[in-house]
Order: sequence, then structure tokens, then C-alpha cells
Amino acid sequence: MTKINLRRLARLPSLALCYSLMFMAPCLADDSESSRKTLRGLPGVLVAVNDLDQSTVRKNCPLDAAQLKTDAELRLRKGGISVLSAEQLAKSPGGPVLSINISCTGNEEQSFSVVLVMVSQEVVLARDPSVHLYVTTWSASGGTGMIGIEAIEKSTRDKLADQVDKFLNAYLAANPSPPMTPRIKPR
Repeated sequence: MTKINLRRLARLPSLALCYSLMFMAPCLADDSESSRKTLRGLPGVLVAVNDLDQSTVRKNCPLDAAQLKTDAELRLRKGGISVLSAEQLAKSPGGPVLSINISCTGNEEQSFSVVLVMVSQEVVLARDPSVHLYVTTWSASGGTGMIGIEAIEKSTRDKLADQVDKFLNAYLAANPSPPMTPRIKPR
């Protein structure tokens, strides 16, 4: 009679979910030329991180939402993008928000996370300008792969940095700075 390892069997659903997330993540991203055009003229973004306080996320993916927000805001500021406060957002056309969504699954030994970074803003329906919608206009995503629980925080933060860098590149492509003219000192 074959012994069934219940612990190993219990991992199968989470492994199936991990592989599903890994293959779905690129489908969620939209860093196309047309989505980049929606970033043109943005005065900045407010940064929001999804709630990470669910017990399974805290147990299998020990992440701190405040730290992730700080990481993203610092990276944006270093890249030259203004981070808007709630008050500034209310006065900003379109109300652009950079949302960070982290999905995580695993067990006591290994975890897997997917990082989705999205820009959402108000848009107007072309055929009926009285219709205003708040939609995602740009996004990027990536996963960590199945790794040891002790490395999931660093790996997820690194993956977040990669996705924020993709946003920086898209933003800068849509908002090129004017060419610098060399200053020639008169003799």
C-alpha cells in the first residue's frame, strides 16, 4: 500500500494557484503605446497599496503595506514624478492614482507573490461626454516565483521596484523633458 503524504497533498491547491497566477500576471499588464499616451500630462500620482492585513497574507507573505508604499513613493520621487497628497489629488485633472496590488499564496515553507501596478484615472466616454468613468489606463505586473518564506519580502519588494520602474519608463516616454541647450559662456 502506498503511503500518502498529507502535507505534500495539501500543497497542491496552493501550487496550482501559484502557477495560475504566474501565467495570468502578464495578461493583466498593459504597457502599450496607447496606454502610455494616457500618462501624457499627468501632474503626478497618489500612491495606494491594497490591504495586506488578511491573516493568510500576513502568515505566508509577511509584507508591510506602509513599507511598500514608502518604497514606491521614494522611487517615483527619485524618478522625477510628483507624489500627490489626497488634497492635491482632488484638484488634479483625472485624479490619477498608482495602485499597488499584491497577491500572495503559499504555506509555512514557500510562498509566491504577484505584484500588479496600475494607474487609474477618470476618463470621458467619447460618444457621450456626460459619462465619466474611473478606469485603469496603464498597468504592469510580475511574479516572484515559488521561493522560501524567508526571502518573500525582499523578492516582492524587488518585484515592486521593477514594476514601478516600468511605470517610470512609460511616464518618461509619454512626457519627455525638453532637450537641454548647452550654455556657452561669452569670452
